[in-house]
Amino acid sequence: MGNNVFVINEPVVYADAMKWFEEPYQEDKIFILEHQDVYTCGKSVSEEEFARVAPNGKIMGTPAVRASRGGLWTWHGKGQIVVYFICNLHKNHMTLDDWFQKIEGTVLADLNDIIKQHNVRGVDVYADKDKRGFWMHDERGNVYKIGFIGLRVSKGILTHGISINFDNDLKWFDYITPCGLEGVKIGSITHNIAAKASKKVFLDGLVGKFEK
Repeated sequence: MGNNVFVINEPVVYADAMKWFEEPYQEDKIFILEHQDVYTCGKSVSEEEFARVAPNGKIMGTPAVRASRGGLWTWHGKGQIVVYFICNLHKNHMTLDDWFQKIEGTVLADLNDIIKQHNVRGVDVYADKDKRGFWMHDERGNVYKIGFIGLRVSKGILTHGISINFDNDLKWFDYITPCGLEGVKIGSITHNIAAKASKKVFLDGLVGKFEK
């Protein structure tokens, strides 16, 4: 992916991050950050649905905005790690499937590192090609979605990216149907995998893997 990986330590306003994708492409970049609380929806959400779910542009008092990515509803905010990409697929000789395989493999490797570090038993993490995102199941057979993917590809330039629930409050997802998946349980790393997982260690692992 290259060495242009930027870690932003202060919460970023969603609209400010979206400006990065509007600039003319110059080079591949990766941004790792957390957002100020916001609900977002992709192009698959109609004007009627947006008005119904987010009257006056808010959900339970939290701003809701339309994004240029594909997909449906999600939430970003404190405790959730967001990774944004600006990637020239043609320059990198990659198809979209190649990109999915690389990014999913990178995130799953970092999640499995946490499982090993904390000697977690009975938990498996995986990516689902039919229901894009990052998932886990525990020894009781419970399945949780812990990460999300929302992308836009235009003229070979991939933008937007992924989000991983690390230690955020899961109640935020009670007010939407995440990714349009009815009945799906939403989880997080600290709630469902390892309560004492270190965000710094997880972020350092992501940065190291993305810089290769």
